[in-house]
Amino acid sequence: MSVYSPIIKNDEIIGVLYIGYDFTKGLETLKNKLKEVVIGDTGYIYILDNKGKLLLHKSLEGKNISKLKDADNKFFIQNILKKQNGVIHYEYEEKGKVATKTAAFAYYKKWNWIIVAGSYQDEFLEISSQVQKVFVIATIILTLILLGVIFVLINKIISNPIEKFQNGLLDFFSYLNKSKDNVEKINVTSNDEIGRMANIVNENIEDIKKHITEDNNLI
Repeated sequence: MSVYSPIIKNDEIIGVLYIGYDFTKGLETLKNKLKEVVIGDTGYIYILDNKGKLLLHKSLEGKNISKLKDADNKFFIQNILKKQNGVIHYEYEEKGKVATKTAAFAYYKKWNWIIVAGSYQDEFLEISSQVQKVFVIATIILTLILLGVIFVLINKIISNPIEKFQNGLLDFFSYLNKSKDNVEKINVTSNDEIGRMANIVNENIEDIKKHITEDNNLI
């Protein structure tokens, strides 16, 4: 992430204020947490970009699976990419055995991610036939709830703190350029790299506000 703002004096740009932040470590932590999630007995979460490249997968990360077909010779990944949000059931062949899989997926617009949670259907249906239909519906609902929890985690851990930091930094730059009369501290309370950077910027905000106030009192 990079944030920059022009330095303006007498209506002319004389320089640029710039700060860059690499949140790779935070993103990797999030990915590792998602890889630990198990759905049913063997199900898992994976993340696709809009071209079908796996951004997160327990073993195929980095590969493009847009041409992957199910047992009925249909491009089920392309179906997911097209719909972006929803639930599909498809037949999948693995190790010479064909079984039904269920996948619930949702589009995370901020990062252009399609988050997919799926597993073999029979892992959820090892119960009496009388309650299978109800259990299928419950499984889909629980999977969608899981996707919602993932969205909340992404926003809480990475996305929202970055946006707050960026907006706060741009306000600080505007204050330095005297296009704003006041600036508030950046409201990021996390203990990660973003939180530490916000604390450093907040210290500078207080220091600069103090010196500007002193200068104004002398004029």
